[in-house]
Amino acid sequence: MTGCLSRVFLMVAFSRLLASKHRWLSGPEGIVVMEKSKFLYRMRAGIVISCVLTMSLFIMADESAARSDFAHDGPDQTNSNSHRKKKPKKMVKPTMKKLQHTTVSPGSWGGNGIRLVVEANSTAIEYDCAHGEITGALTIDQIGNFDSKGSHTRERGGPIREGNLDKGVPAHYTGRISGKQMTLKVTLTDTGDLIGDFQLELGKKIRLHKCL
Repeated sequence: MTGCLSRVFLMVAFSRLLASKHRWLSGPEGIVVMEKSKFLYRMRAGIVISCVLTMSLFIMADESAARSDFAHDGPDQTNSNSHRKKKPKKMVKPTMKKLQHTTVSPGSWGGNGIRLVVEANSTAIEYDCAHGEITGALTIDQIGNFDSKGSHTRERGGPIREGNLDKGVPAHYTGRISGKQMTLKVTLTDTGDLIGDFQLELGKKIRLHKCL
């Protein structure tokens, strides 16, 4: 492109030189100079046209390349922030650490109208007119809470015929142990009836009054 423009400038300068020379010449020499000037004017016009065409081709090629890059790479990321769709942030669910459970050591606990005996694989509960059982080992979490399932059986006074024993019903035993103190709440699983809230102490000896 630079070479094309240079040729145009040289042709213009040479044409002006011949035109100025034609003013001072007459006769055959002046005619020759005039013909050369006309020829140079024609060449200059042709060069100008070829330069214009060449520039047009370069511009078209650049536009075509720009369209191709745009179609391949997409719009400029630096100028399209307003049109960019933000990806929704993933919600991270908080993870709850599982509390470590500790098995309560075997022992006898006593309270008002209740005795609780912890064994390795079960816990026996005895009331004045009822008894119950916690199935499996009694375990507490790191802060001393326990939540266990078992059964509760009512007792009646007087003689009981063989095969007419009261059957136990599912029961829910919840509470907390802190040192040598225990709180215990007993409810029936099916009905939600409250059997009682009890305060017990480890090693405390109590006397139950069984139903007669």
